[in-house]
Amino acid sequence: MPVTDPQPYYDRSADTNSAELPSFPGERPKQHAGARWKEIASSRLGAKQLLAVANGVPPPEAQQLVDEPLLPNLDSGHRDHERRLETNNRIATRNKQYAIKRWFIIMTAWT
Repeated sequence: MPVTDPQPYYDRSADTNSAELPSFPGERPKQHAGARWKEIASSRLGAKQLLAVANGVPPPEAQQLVDEPLLPNLDSGHRDHERRLETNNRIATRNKQYAIKRWFIIMTAWT
């Protein structure tokens, strides 16, 4: 009579292109079961570019949003003082928008 595992940790019928992970084999699995689960999880997360996210690295889409540094302030008597303030305000607003976009991208990748 064949030996059957009461809780299979790998569903062979599952779509291999899916990011859905197999059921976790437990806190202290047998070595072959743990290695197999880790291999499957790494390949599925890697296929969806989520392996780095699972390890705490921001997704590539979030890393593409780079904040622009503010320009140095000019003296109040300088002829371009007001223009520089306006430019820095525009840059600061864009940086805030990028921060919000990065946050949503990271939260979407984590869920």
